[in-house]
Amino acid sequence: MEKNHYGRVQVKTLGALRVAHYRAVSPTPEDDSFKRMEEWLSQQDIKSPASARRFGFDVEVSPEQRGKGFRGYEVWCEVPESVTASGDVEVKDFGGGLYAVMKVTDPFSNPFEVIPAGWKRLVEWARTSTEYVIGEHQHLEEPVGTKEDLCLNLYLPITPSRNKPGKQSK
Repeated sequence: MEKNHYGRVQVKTLGALRVAHYRAVSPTPEDDSFKRMEEWLSQQDIKSPASARRFGFDVEVSPEQRGKGFRGYEVWCEVPESVTASGDVEVKDFGGGLYAVMKVTDPFSNPFEVIPAGWKRLVEWARTSTEYVIGEHQHLEEPVGTKEDLCLNLYLPITPSRNKPGKQSK
């Protein structure tokens, strides 16, 4: 029997965040970007509490990089207002937004199948929704839980539909 990795879709508002961010391009960009962020936080003497939210997302790479087996990933870590950029880690303010959110359990059992299938489910949910359409703000992946029980919340940007086909305008 195949495991059901996917929770139900919930509509949530993600508030504004101040984030440190780092982008890695390599054969293992997720691992590399999270590792670099943790190193940077330590170098800045920033205590990285378990409650500090972390997010990530795939980024485009050049055809040459892709040909070498490289992929891109950017990681964000929520930081206090007093934190400033240094070295190869930058800091920015993210305005937040409205999202369709779905929890994926055991995403790393087969990450190149389980995670894309989760994104596919979210996109299909948005395409069939009469209330929402896919938005333009940043899509995000948020690791949650413990190392032994790590899950991934997928955040698909959405906006309320106004004139979606099949829906009457008010």
